[in-house]
Amino acid sequence: MLEFYLRSARGIARARSSLVGPYLDGFAAALRELGYCRLVGQWCITYAVHLGLWAAAEGVPLGALEEGAVRYMLAVARLARRAGRVRHRGHATT
Repeated sequence: MLEFYLRSARGIARARSSLVGPYLDGFAAALRELGYCRLVGQWCITYAVHLGLWAAAEGVPLGALEEGAVRYMLAVARLARRAGRVRHRGHATT
């Protein structure tokens, strides 16, 4: 199901290797069932992967995440994107 939203083999491999990788097929299936278009679903999956990357970098297990931590990570991701540090597909440019 992940392939519906992510087209490149590299992007799929990167997503699957992230901390949230084991959950992405179910997440993608839920997005599809709810009627999310490819673009918005791709954004949702990209943010989920970023959450996993951030949690891994911070040493935070996914089960320990709380709403405040997720909100913080999303705010940082938005700021980085606005500052041009993240390309369209959510991969760091540095």
